[in-house]
Amino acid sequence: MKMRIKASSTVLAICILTLSGSAAKAQMATDRNSSLRKIAELYENDMFASVREEISRTEKLSPELEPLTISAMEAYGVKSAIKMGIPDMDPIVDEFLRTYPHSPEKNSILFLQGSHYFSKGEYARAYTLFSQVRISRLKDNERLDYIYRKSFCAMRVGENTDALSGFGKILSLAANEYTSRSSYYTAWLKYIEGDYAGALTFLEQLRNDPEYSSKSGALLLECYFLTGQNDKVLSTSEKIFPSLPESDRRKAAKIVSNAAYSTSDASTAKEYLDIYKNGNTDLTMKDLYYSGAVSYSLKMYREAVQDFSAVAECTDSLGQSANYQCGNSYLMLKNRMEAMKSFKRASELDFDAVITEESIFQHAKLSFDLNRDISVFRTYLERYPSSVKADEVYSYIAASYLLNNDYARAVDALGRISILSREQGANLQKAAFFRGLQQCAAGAYEAALESFALSYRHGRYNHRLALLSQYWNAEALYRTGRYDEAAADNLKLLGTPAFKSAAEYGTAMFNLGYDYFNDGKYQEALSWFTKYTDLPPADPQKRDEASVRAADCRFMLRDYEEAAKAYSEMAKVSGGDIYPAYQSAISYGLISRDNRKVEILEDICTRHRDSGLYPAALYELGRTYTRLQQSEKAVGCFDILVSSLPDTSFRSKALLELGMLSSNDGEYDRAISFFRQVVSANKYSEDAQSALSGMESAWQMMNRPEDFLAYLESEGLSSIKTADEKEQMLFNSAEQLFLTGKYQTAASRLASFLATYPDGIKTSQALFYLGETYSALGVKEKAASYFKKVMERNDPSFEELSTLYYADICYELERYQEAAASYESLMELARIGNNRQLAMAGIMKSRFGSGEYSEAVRAADRILSADAPGEELTDAMRKESLFIKAKSLALGGQREESVSLFEELSKDPSTPEGAESAFMLVQYDYDRGDFDGVRNRVYALSDTGTEQNYWLAKCFIVLGDAFAEEDDMEQAEATFKSIEEGYTSTEPGDDVLSQVRSRLEKIKKMGGKR
Repeated sequence: MKMRIKASSTVLAICILTLSGSAAKAQMATDRNSSLRKIAELYENDMFASVREEISRTEKLSPELEPLTISAMEAYGVKSAIKMGIPDMDPIVDEFLRTYPHSPEKNSILFLQGSHYFSKGEYARAYTLFSQVRISRLKDNERLDYIYRKSFCAMRVGENTDALSGFGKILSLAANEYTSRSSYYTAWLKYIEGDYAGALTFLEQLRNDPEYSSKSGALLLECYFLTGQNDKVLSTSEKIFPSLPESDRRKAAKIVSNAAYSTSDASTAKEYLDIYKNGNTDLTMKDLYYSGAVSYSLKMYREAVQDFSAVAECTDSLGQSANYQCGNSYLMLKNRMEAMKSFKRASELDFDAVITEESIFQHAKLSFDLNRDISVFRTYLERYPSSVKADEVYSYIAASYLLNNDYARAVDALGRISILSREQGANLQKAAFFRGLQQCAAGAYEAALESFALSYRHGRYNHRLALLSQYWNAEALYRTGRYDEAAADNLKLLGTPAFKSAAEYGTAMFNLGYDYFNDGKYQEALSWFTKYTDLPPADPQKRDEASVRAADCRFMLRDYEEAAKAYSEMAKVSGGDIYPAYQSAISYGLISRDNRKVEILEDICTRHRDSGLYPAALYELGRTYTRLQQSEKAVGCFDILVSSLPDTSFRSKALLELGMLSSNDGEYDRAISFFRQVVSANKYSEDAQSALSGMESAWQMMNRPEDFLAYLESEGLSSIKTADEKEQMLFNSAEQLFLTGKYQTAASRLASFLATYPDGIKTSQALFYLGETYSALGVKEKAASYFKKVMERNDPSFEELSTLYYADICYELERYQEAAASYESLMELARIGNNRQLAMAGIMKSRFGSGEYSEAVRAADRILSADAPGEELTDAMRKESLFIKAKSLALGGQREESVSLFEELSKDPSTPEGAESAFMLVQYDYDRGDFDGVRNRVYALSDTGTEQNYWLAKCFIVLGDAFAEEDDMEQAEATFKSIEEGYTSTEPGDDVLSQVRSRLEKIKKMGGKR
């Protein structure tokens, strides 16, 4: 029993112990739950520090807590640490997750940690944490927050697909606190992805949202704009713009401005642009460019220039466009010089091919308009050889040249057009015709023939001008000695019915008479001169000339009696011209009516001693007295010719006659003395040969032939002459005609001499005389050809002067390149007087004439330099050199550099250079759009009282143009009319009145349109 009792006691003890342990465990569980509840309550009441304290206390009092309990308590501690935002929060979280990787609170802790960083704006860190959360493990009240926050973070870190997905989930739920936000951010995401229409779907849902209507307003306007709904931008902005946040107003203002500009509502665009710019010191280049575009649309060109200029320094595509638009703005301000610079800068950039081409074109036009510089147009055509503007370019150039009467360059430009329009063809016909007239005036008849032929080939445009081209072509042919061709042209003209009503009809008939006359066809010439005199409206002066030429024809046809009658009739009406009377006397002599001949010649010699024909009449009278055996009277006539007249052309002939008279009277020694004077004057002339024959006869009559032989020996005139002496004799004969001014005959004799002696000792001199002969006759091309031949012979006696004369003629004929080259040669040859200085001046003018302006400037500087060789620089040459330098700078695109020179020259407006310089300054101000400057300069020039009326009138034309540019058409018209009424042209080619009338006609047409 005892044992059993003992055992029972043990069991009981064990049971007691077991019961005691269970009770303890139960009590511990109760305590644990109580602590968890307390910790949970503290956490729920945001007593996060107390939570951590309670956890620490519990862990100390209950060291044997179960892992789940500890995990639950630690979770509250971690969450409290997160809520408190303690510095070592992240390590605490990391430690917890490593220790309890399967804790049911893991997702809540990660969500809470992510939310902590979300609240701090550390969206990348928050997004990483949110991405680790399993939403299914979150509590219901956490899930909506989680979706929104993760979506927001995704949006902020660029995970737009994730963001849109999350916002979409929120929007798929019933309306909640995140609905409006999600709509806004969805719209934003679609906006940044370029889905503007998609963005609008959500933005329009926020139109009435109290919180987001204003916040999303700027974005709504922008999406409307980006989807091309500019009308909606404008209508919506009227409603929402005043309520937009200040931070959005500038951006929205820019959008509205752009929308208005796109709908051509420039005033509204400007209104909102000013809001955008107000107080903004950080405008971008694009902002400034757009501001310039708006100002340009509103015709606020100065403001446009200011904005575009700020962008123009950029070397990108925006800078190129800004330069181009700046050029357009300057054009509207009438400042063509600055416009040219802007277009040039734009043309030097290649970002936009269209702008580049158009800029080169505009630069070329302005370079041509302002400087007559065609090189930029050439550059344009070289770069764009297939440009459709090629013909436009040449047409434009030609029109400008025509306007300025520069017909040579107009012909060249029009000739480059591939297919001529009717207007262009008519302009070419006109330009070629007037170029031909210019060439005729300069003596370039061969070149004129080409011009008239070109004009005639385009005669279908203007039949009247075609006939005139043929008329002047005949004139040029006549001037070149091609009389048969000239006659053919004139015959064709006179047979054209349309030409019979032309003012030139009678003159063509008159000219045809001369064609035949000079061709030796006197019968035909007589017929046409007679027909001309029979024309009722014949010009009185030409009619008298035709009558005299008709008499000449009868004379050449040896119908002396009729010739005498015709000459006598014309002598009655000839006034101071004694040619008809003289010729009538000659004619009467040929029909043996010497008494009538003497009567007429005595009258001439008594009443017309100042006439050029007086010596010839006196000589012929003396010869007639001789034939009538009135020796005393004959001697009287010949004595006057020998001793009293300055004209020595008849002296030798008179001496011959006196010698013959003396010999006839037996006064052989006296006769020999007269004959000796003839030989002494020119031993190789024809008169000298006659004198030698007379001397030989006289010495033979005195039976002293040895004296004649001795004389011949002393004079080197042996009976057998050398080839050189024969050449000298022929040359002297021709030279005498040249020296006495009988150029037509001299030309024939000199040509004959050259045909006989093409390479003789006098060939160079004969060629030189021919050059001077044709120059005196006005046949400049022939003259140049002979001077050129002298130059090619390198004869030092004539080379220098021939080079000078050839260069001068080339310059007159506008063959500037040849002229410049010849003046350069003269620089090397010059030994005579100031020829070196003339050469330098010629080079300068020739380079200027050919458009080589930089070379002209260098040539002018060479003349103006202090050490310029040659004679001392005259004031006239200094002024000319300064003037050509100034014009070369201006025309070469350096107008600013030319201004000071023109200012200096214009101080003396009494000279042509000074007055033209004043005009250049007026034109400079006009081209810059400085119309006040134009007025001031023109009035100042007028007040000087200068008599340079041409340049003064040109200045007033520019003044009228300035009034027109300012739309003061009434004042412009008054200015042009005052010029028309008060100006008189004094020089051929004066374009003042034609320019004035074209402007008045334009004003008249403008008035008609109004």
